[in-house]
Amino acid sequence: MKTPQKNDSKRCVAGGFTLIELLVVIAIIAILAAMLMPALAGAKARAQIGGCLNNVRQLTIGANIYASDYNDFLPPVFLANHTFNEVAAEHYGRYIYTDPNGAAGVKVPGVVTVPSAFQNLGFLYASRYVGSGGVYFCPAYNAKPNSILGAQEYSPLLTTDGANATYGSGGGDVRSSYCWNLWADATTDIRLYPKLSNFKQVKCLMNEFTIFAGATPTIDPDTFAHDKLREMVVAYSDFSVKAIPVTSQMMSDSLVATKSSNLGWKAANAPDSLGALLLDIEAAH
Repeated sequence: MKTPQKNDSKRCVAGGFTLIELLVVIAIIAILAAMLMPALAGAKARAQIGGCLNNVRQLTIGANIYASDYNDFLPPVFLANHTFNEVAAEHYGRYIYTDPNGAAGVKVPGVVTVPSAFQNLGFLYASRYVGSGGVYFCPAYNAKPNSILGAQEYSPLLTTDGANATYGSGGGDVRSSYCWNLWADATTDIRLYPKLSNFKQVKCLMNEFTIFAGATPTIDPDTFAHDKLREMVVAYSDFSVKAIPVTSQMMSDSLVATKSSNLGWKAANAPDSLGALLLDIEAAH
């Protein structure tokens, strides 16, 4: 006759886990999650740059069609009173629209009512060469809450902004994430590229807004769209669109450009940092 076994309080109930086993499982899950996070972040970054490439392609196609309707001239710049166009400061090539009265919260009209109000790629929207205003904004900026460049600043899209201490303005502007025709200078106001010109070299027609942080060749994650990938989306004068790597040498060339540089663009005796960057962008074609 079998003697009944005593209940062992130290044994786990069938199908259950001990505390140590549970902690081990949690630790394994945490390790796996930590291993997957970079891959997920990389996939998200790739998806964002894919959306950005699509935006720039649409704008480039729109500019191409615009030129076909306007004697092969691409959209003008109208730098107006803007007197500089440097990497270290501001890219005025990304202004789309400025309300004539400087009013905030104004929806950009779908037709050219006041010609001087539209600038750069804004002409494509007013002339119906692009559809949604979303094409003017890189999707990567939606994840940068501290950025003043993203679509979240213009809700709904293509609505003029309010007073902006960063720019020292009272508002009434709409800016794109993309800078158009950066070879234009302040003395001629509109340096246009005829579509059918025989270019001696491939030029940069459009690139993403870029500011290098401080006086060292580093990328500012708040102002550089694809900081994780260290890539910049560019449209060239042959209408190709590419994501090019932004190297330390590229940034260094822009930062060390001097006032005596003669690279094709400079204003007010300022260092030709933009010219240096554009030459490197074109070399990466």
